[in-house]
Amino acid sequence: MPVFDAVFVGLTILDIAGRPLDAIPEGGGVAFIEQIRMNPAGTAAGAVMNAAKLGTRCATVA
Repeated sequence: MPVFDAVFVGLTILDIAGRPLDAIPEGGGVAFIEQIRMNPAGTAAGAVMNAAKLGTRCATVA
């Protein structure tokens, strides 16, 4: 059975950001981007990522 130092309960969401974007396209328009970044977000996801970076053995319950 796995052993954890901390278990986080809460929201886990994924933020997706595309860049660069000079302007928002008008209705139905298309814009091309060069980079896509995905970052964990939400109360549980943000906390568990920070704790894991500090060396804590973590689990998340969403």
